[in-house]
Amino acid sequence: MYNIIEEIYKKKSPYNRTKIKTFWTYVLSFPFLLFFSYSKHYFMMLLTFIIICFIMKKTYEKILNEKLFFSFPIFKKKLRTISLNTLILENEKKIFVDYLKSNFMYKKETIKIIMEHYRCYIKPKVVGGNFLSILSILISVLLAFVSKDGFDIKSFEISIPYLVSLVFLFLIVYLPLSNITKIRKFFSGEDGMVERLESIFSELYIEYDETINVKNTMKTKKVVLKGKRERLLKEISNSHRS
Repeated sequence: MYNIIEEIYKKKSPYNRTKIKTFWTYVLSFPFLLFFSYSKHYFMMLLTFIIICFIMKKTYEKILNEKLFFSFPIFKKKLRTISLNTLILENEKKIFVDYLKSNFMYKKETIKIIMEHYRCYIKPKVVGGNFLSILSILISVLLAFVSKDGFDIKSFEISIPYLVSLVFLFLIVYLPLSNITKIRKFFSGEDGMVERLESIFSELYIEYDETINVKNTMKTKKVVLKGKRERLLKEISNSHRS
C-alpha cells in the first residue's frame, strides 16, 4: 500500500510537477535575464520577467485544472483569495481520497495508520548540526599538534599544505556526490516526500469527521424532504378522493 501511495505522489502530485516545471523555467530563462542585466537592457529584463510569470501561470492552471489570478496585497481584504499552496494541497488530498475510496480504504483508522507510518520516518532537524561536525573535526586536527611543551607551531606550519589538500579533496569529491543524490531525489519526487505525505494524511485525518458529518446532515435533510413530499402527496390524494 505504501509503495502505491508513494508512486502516486511521485507521478501525480501537483507539488512535484509545479516544482520541476518552475525549476526548468528558471534554468531556461536565467541566461536571458543575466544577459539583459549585463547589457543594461532593463526594459527587456522586466518584459522577460513578466513573460515568465504568465508562462508559469498557464503551467499551473494546466496542472491544477483551475483558473488562477494574480493576487495583490491591496485587494486581499476585499476579495476572498486562496493561495497557490492551498490549491496544491487540496488537489493532493483529492487524489488520495479518490485512491482510498476506489480501494474501499477511506476510513479514519486507515488514514491514521498511514499518517503515523510517515510520521515515524520524519527526522528531527538538528540546527547547526553540520557546523558542530566541522568544528569537532577542526578541534581534533588542532589537538594533534598539542604536546606537553604546548602547541607545536612549526609542525602545524609544515602540515598546512597537506591539510589544505585534504580540504580541497573533500570539496571536489564529497560535495558533488552528496549533491547528485539530492538532485536525483528532486527530479524523482522523493525530495521532501515523507514530510509532504504526512502533512496530506494529517489534513485528511482532521477533516474526516467533518466530511462524514456533512454527508450525514445531507442524508438527514434528504430523508426529511422525502417525508414531507410523501405527506404532501398523501394530503393531495386524500383531498381528490373527498
